[in-house]
Amino acid sequence: MAGEPTFGPGFGIAMRKKDKLLDQISLLLLSFHENGFMDSLRLKWTLNQGCPQRTSSPATLKLENMVGVFILIGIGIISGAIFTAIEVVYKRKRN
Repeated sequence: MAGEPTFGPGFGIAMRKKDKLLDQISLLLLSFHENGFMDSLRLKWTLNQGCPQRTSSPATLKLENMVGVFILIGIGIISGAIFTAIEVVYKRKRN
């Protein structure tokens, strides 16, 4: 992650208006905030403290990773040449 997180400390759950569980869930989330459980989740998932550390070196692309791209470009060039040849032959025979 580059820089500081841009989101605030808020948390929300989408529910229907006047749902039976709305008050219970609100109180449960409030207790999670008060006892520090939400902070521990935020630290674990947003600051990578619970995730394995990544290496700082960038991933490099090798020829093995790009073979599919070269095959598609080659097929495009060959099919373009074939259709051009067909068009030229068709125009010559038509005239």
